[in-house]
Amino acid sequence: HDRLVVTLVSPEGEEKQLPYLVLNEIALTVKDPAKPSVLDIGIDDLEREKVRCSGIIVCTGTGSTAWYDSIKRIHADAAEDVLRASGVEYTPEHVSTAVSTLAQSLHFPQDSGNMGYAIREPITNKILSCKKRIGLAKNVSIKSLVWNGMAYIDGVCEFDFNYGTQAVIRVGPQDTRLSTVWFDNLV
Repeated sequence: HDRLVVTLVSPEGEEKQLPYLVLNEIALTVKDPAKPSVLDIGIDDLEREKVRCSGIIVCTGTGSTAWYDSIKRIHADAAEDVLRASGVEYTPEHVSTAVSTLAQSLHFPQDSGNMGYAIREPITNKILSCKKRIGLAKNVSIKSLVWNGMAYIDGVCEFDFNYGTQAVIRVGPQDTRLSTVWFDNLV
């Protein structure tokens, strides 16, 4: 199982690798859920983008079936609304099959060397945008543009992630992986 290594870079350029590896996901957001996060996000070679949202999740393949799955999943009622607005005929069975198939296709292997990312509830209007909300990446860099930011690892530990601090997230090297041992002949 891949795990993620997170390095925080202070506004002064001081680097600090967090003492915990990410098995499932890291959430970067604000302490107060009623306030928006403002993040400067860099994904692989895409142009960096300032986004106002409720945070971002970056996950491993292990985490791609949990919180990340919930964020990216298209629910049947939303799919029906789109089909109805498009004038497309459908049955509830077609919608259910399509939604399930899409959800399964967005999971990725635990040792793929990829990270999944999902920008949560981006605010988009005439001024604000979010070009790519969900995807896979090899390199993720996120700079906090808020004073009350937090980084939450696997729902177990938290770190301050305040204005100007940058989180550089990457898949850890081979020696940080978790292995699974299967015992086939135990009764």
